[in-house]
Amino acid sequence: MTTGIQRPSVVVIGAGIIGASIAYHLSKHAQVTVIDKGQPGLGVTSGAFGWINATAPQPGEFAELRGLAITEYHRLQSELGTVPINWIGALSFSQAPAPVAGVERIGPARVQQLEPYFKAPPQQAFFAPQEGSIDPVAMTRLLLERAQANGANVLSNTQVLAIECRGGAVEALATTGGQIACDRLVVAAGTECKALLQPLGVALPLHPSPSILIRLRAQERLVHTLIASSELEIRQPTPELILAAEDYLDADGEDGPEAIAQRALHTIRESLHGGQELELISTEVGWRPMPDDRIPIIGALPAVSGLYLAVMHSGVTLAAVVGRLVAQELIDGQLAPELHGCRPSRFSL
Repeated sequence: MTTGIQRPSVVVIGAGIIGASIAYHLSKHAQVTVIDKGQPGLGVTSGAFGWINATAPQPGEFAELRGLAITEYHRLQSELGTVPINWIGALSFSQAPAPVAGVERIGPARVQQLEPYFKAPPQQAFFAPQEGSIDPVAMTRLLLERAQANGANVLSNTQVLAIECRGGAVEALATTGGQIACDRLVVAAGTECKALLQPLGVALPLHPSPSILIRLRAQERLVHTLIASSELEIRQPTPELILAAEDYLDADGEDGPEAIAQRALHTIRESLHGGQELELISTEVGWRPMPDDRIPIIGALPAVSGLYLAVMHSGVTLAAVVGRLVAQELIDGQLAPELHGCRPSRFSL
């Protein structure tokens, strides 16, 4: 932690995994206040599948940022000690023409070795041994606990009503808990960023992107890696629990979340030896913050002095690297070249 006469003060709106990581990294050098309308990690973070996926194809300079994700999580793991990350590798059954760097092309024998309960291994698959999975809620709470140990203040169940400005600069927040003075503000509130910034004349090119998280009760460990196919993604964080991620199609009916969950359950039961014992626990729809061009929006907003934005998908993959880089920019005042392609200035805000 930085010592001295007075540490800079920063307020972070949003206690999901991105806000928590930014708060933790800032707390080493600044006095931090984190505000969330609910409980930490129980917004979109709670519905995240938890895949640290650094090898999926990405556009331009965002690919470079995403490529830092795994290294940064290992750094964070070294800093924090025990963390809720499993470096289990990711097994993909996609039909990609060639694997990207760090991904092995494998045959059915290797698939069977990695996943002995899988019934029909394909003739070709791809394995990313360096990738892993994370408990997003547990990681969020751990980061906030460490931030608090550094002196941060976390205000849960506190709704931000307005961002108040004077002379083109952030001055305070109006909240359900009263007014909070604020000269440096980070907005990391996921899909709510758009509504928070609209009164300031900022039309954020962001939309909610729904996905479905399915929880299944298991009797034994049937899945050893993270499996991704064209049909769905599955992983097994504990012997008693399997998680599956599915695309959202409709609010109800035959393409609604419950129907999709039942089809996913059937697919998984048919794909795994012992799968008939699986039972559906819950189905949850999560609304991911998706920039219109699918590239994170990270950086200062030129229209409002003291206002910094951090909103993206996937927050789980990028949390460690984004937390460090955002804190670095806010404390040192030097722009991180790794974030160059993510600046809000690419839009007319």
